[in-house]
Amino acid sequence: MNKTKEIIEKLKKISGKKNHQHIYQYLILILLSFFLFLNIVFSQDISPLFLGVVNLNKKDVVIFLEKIKPNNFFTDQLKYFENFYGKSLEKEVFAKENAKKQKIKKLEQILEKNPYSRDVLYQLFQEYQALDDEKKAQEYFLKAKTVDPEIL
Repeated sequence: MNKTKEIIEKLKKISGKKNHQHIYQYLILILLSFFLFLNIVFSQDISPLFLGVVNLNKKDVVIFLEKIKPNNFFTDQLKYFENFYGKSLEKEVFAKENAKKQKIKKLEQILEKNPYSRDVLYQLFQEYQALDDEKKAQEYFLKAKTVDPEIL
């Protein structure tokens, strides 16, 4: 009778371990399913800009081209989209940059009249910095700093 009890106890232990293994397997399966679900949901989040470019929305195409300007495939993309919108597209893509250059010209004209205008020098520093011309930006910042050493 003791041997029977021992065998029954061993069977209970073995069956208990198998139940834990099944629980772990189900838990892993549930976690993997959840991960797969999240992956599918978040992979479907497509940028509205992409959809606008695909649908040839001119505003979105201009934004796209402005963002890819530094890349070497920019000119190919510009030519491609000019087939749909004509040469005026290039003006729109470079409009912000051209406006900054016009503002720089006006500020430099003002600076000719008053070369020690701290505010104009500092604005020129900011405009050249926005155009990623660090050399010119630094030049105007140093000039502004000589006029007013308190500028940060």
